[in-house]
Amino acid sequence: MAVPRPAIRGYILITFIATEEEGGFVSTCPELGIASQGDTVDEAFHALQDATLVYLNTIEHLGQRQRIFAERGIKVLRQPPTGPTPLTLRPSQFGSPFVAPIPSSPRTRRATPVPA
Repeated sequence: MAVPRPAIRGYILITFIATEEEGGFVSTCPELGIASQGDTVDEAFHALQDATLVYLNTIEHLGQRQRIFAERGIKVLRQPPTGPTPLTLRPSQFGSPFVAPIPSSPRTRRATPVPA
């Protein structure tokens, strides 16, 4: 039986930056303050994508998404962005925009009081 996917509330546009380090690449997402690594740029970006999705799911589960997005100035877009996204990088860096889907928050259920 397939697990139903949550409805999408919107999307965020964030930046992935990879910098060559000794023996590989370090990838960062400045907007979320997370990082990962890989032997190649593609591996570093793939690892960062996985880390980003885990992070987004975690802050959603903890009920902290709205607060964290507000603190970091991240806006949820109704539609996925289209067109080129300009990035400012140093010569030793590689960059890529990343569009992450943001699921609708589950509605909070009120607990039914138990008679004493």
